[in-house]
Amino acid sequence: MLKAFPDEVCAVMQAFETSSGLSIMMSGTAVAEVKAGACQVIQPQYSLIQSEVYRRNSLPEVNVGLDMALSCMRRDPVVLHGAPSGYVVLTFSPAAVPFCIVKNLGNRCNSLLPHSVALRKR
Repeated sequence: MLKAFPDEVCAVMQAFETSSGLSIMMSGTAVAEVKAGACQVIQPQYSLIQSEVYRRNSLPEVNVGLDMALSCMRRDPVVLHGAPSGYVVLTFSPAAVPFCIVKNLGNRCNSLLPHSVALRKR
Protein backbone atom coordinates (compact mmCIF):
# COMPACT_ATOMS: atom_id res chain seq x y z
CA MET A 1 0.00 0.00 0.00
CA LEU A 2 1.34 3.39 -0.97
CA LYS A 3 0.37 6.27 1.32
CA ALA A 4 0.75 10.02 1.17
CA PHE A 5 1.22 12.55 3.94
CA PRO A 6 3.25 15.74 4.39
CA ASP A 7 7.05 15.36 4.72
CA GLU A 8 7.18 17.00 8.14
CA VAL A 9 4.78 14.39 9.51
CA CYS A 10 7.21 11.54 8.69
CA ALA A 11 9.85 12.77 11.14
CA VAL A 12 7.24 13.30 13.87
CA MET A 13 5.86 9.77 13.39
CA GLN A 14 9.32 8.19 13.52
CA ALA A 15 10.20 10.17 16.67
CA PHE A 16 6.92 9.10 18.29
CA GLU A 17 7.51 5.42 17.53
CA THR A 18 11.10 5.61 18.79
CA SER A 19 10.35 7.46 22.02
CA SER A 20 7.10 5.77 22.99
CA GLY A 21 7.75 2.20 21.88
CA LEU A 22 4.28 2.19 20.31
CA SER A 23 3.63 1.39 16.66
CA ILE A 24 1.45 3.61 14.52
CA MET A 25 -1.30 1.38 13.14
CA MET A 26 -2.76 3.70 10.52
CA SER A 27 -1.42 6.85 8.93
CA GLY A 28 -1.68 8.90 5.79
CA THR A 29 -4.00 8.53 2.83
CA ALA A 30 -3.94 5.30 0.86
CA VAL A 31 -3.26 6.49 -2.69
CA ALA A 32 -2.40 3.26 -4.49
CA GLU A 33 -1.77 -0.44 -4.13
CA VAL A 34 0.86 -2.43 -6.01
CA LYS A 35 -0.81 -5.46 -7.55
CA ALA A 36 1.56 -8.39 -7.97
CA GLY A 37 1.29 -10.71 -10.92
CA ALA A 38 2.91 -11.28 -14.28
CA CYS A 39 3.59 -7.55 -14.38
CA GLN A 40 3.23 -5.27 -11.39
CA VAL A 41 0.46 -2.71 -11.70
CA ILE A 42 -0.15 0.31 -9.50
CA GLN A 43 -3.88 0.48 -8.76
CA PRO A 44 -5.19 3.82 -7.47
CA GLN A 45 -7.36 3.65 -4.34
CA TYR A 46 -10.80 5.17 -3.74
CA SER A 47 -9.49 7.12 -0.75
CA LEU A 48 -7.19 9.04 -3.13
CA ILE A 49 -10.01 10.75 -5.01
CA GLN A 50 -11.79 11.53 -1.73
CA SER A 51 -8.81 13.33 -0.18
CA GLU A 52 -7.18 16.70 -0.60
CA VAL A 53 -3.97 15.08 -1.93
CA TYR A 54 -5.77 14.16 -5.18
CA ARG A 55 -4.67 16.38 -8.05
CA ARG A 56 -7.46 16.86 -10.55
CA ASN A 57 -6.76 15.45 -14.02
CA SER A 58 -3.84 13.34 -12.78
CA LEU A 59 -6.05 10.46 -13.98
CA PRO A 60 -8.50 10.65 -16.89
CA GLU A 61 -11.90 11.94 -15.77
CA VAL A 62 -15.33 11.30 -17.25
CA ASN A 63 -18.32 13.40 -16.21
CA VAL A 64 -21.54 11.36 -15.85
CA GLY A 65 -25.17 12.13 -15.14
CA LEU A 66 -27.35 11.07 -12.23
CA ASP A 67 -28.47 7.69 -13.60
CA MET A 68 -24.93 6.55 -14.40
CA ALA A 69 -23.65 7.91 -11.06
CA LEU A 70 -26.26 5.91 -9.13
CA SER A 71 -25.44 2.77 -11.12
CA CYS A 72 -21.76 3.19 -10.32
CA MET A 73 -22.49 3.81 -6.63
CA ARG A 74 -24.49 0.54 -6.59
CA ARG A 75 -21.52 -1.23 -8.21
CA ASP A 76 -23.75 -2.17 -11.16
CA PRO A 77 -21.99 -3.01 -14.43
CA VAL A 78 -21.47 0.10 -16.55
CA VAL A 79 -19.97 0.83 -19.96
CA LEU A 80 -18.14 4.09 -20.69
CA HIS A 81 -18.31 4.66 -24.44
CA GLY A 82 -15.48 6.83 -25.72
CA ALA A 83 -13.58 6.84 -22.42
CA PRO A 84 -9.89 5.92 -22.37
CA SER A 85 -8.92 2.41 -21.28
CA GLY A 86 -7.40 1.97 -17.86
CA TYR A 87 -8.17 3.74 -14.60
CA VAL A 88 -10.77 6.49 -14.93
CA VAL A 89 -12.18 8.81 -12.28
CA LEU A 90 -15.92 9.36 -12.60
CA THR A 91 -17.20 12.81 -11.75
CA PHE A 92 -20.78 13.90 -11.19
CA SER A 93 -22.16 16.84 -13.11
CA PRO A 94 -22.74 19.77 -12.87
CA ALA A 95 -19.90 20.49 -10.40
CA ALA A 96 -17.67 17.64 -11.67
CA VAL A 97 -17.15 16.22 -8.16
CA PRO A 98 -15.06 12.98 -8.19
CA PHE A 99 -17.07 10.16 -6.63
CA CYS A 100 -15.86 6.85 -8.06
CA ILE A 101 -12.87 5.25 -9.75
CA VAL A 102 -13.17 2.43 -12.28
CA LYS A 103 -10.91 0.39 -14.49
CA ASN A 104 -12.28 0.78 -18.01
CA LEU A 105 -11.79 -2.37 -20.05
CA GLY A 106 -13.64 -1.09 -23.11
CA ASN A 107 -16.68 -3.38 -23.05
CA ARG A 108 -17.20 -3.05 -19.27
CA CYS A 109 -15.79 -1.33 -16.19
CA ASN A 110 -14.54 -2.80 -12.93
CA SER A 111 -15.48 -0.57 -10.02
CA LEU A 112 -12.87 0.18 -7.36
CA LEU A 113 -15.56 1.52 -5.04
CA PRO A 114 -15.31 -0.21 -1.64
CA HIS A 115 -18.33 -2.29 -0.66
CA SER A 116 -18.55 -0.29 2.57
CA VAL A 117 -19.48 2.91 0.70
CA ALA A 118 -21.62 1.39 -2.09
CA LEU A 119 -25.36 1.98 -2.17
CA ARG A 120 -27.20 -1.11 -0.99
CA LYS A 121 -30.84 -0.40 -1.85
CA ARG A 122 -32.48 0.79 -5.04
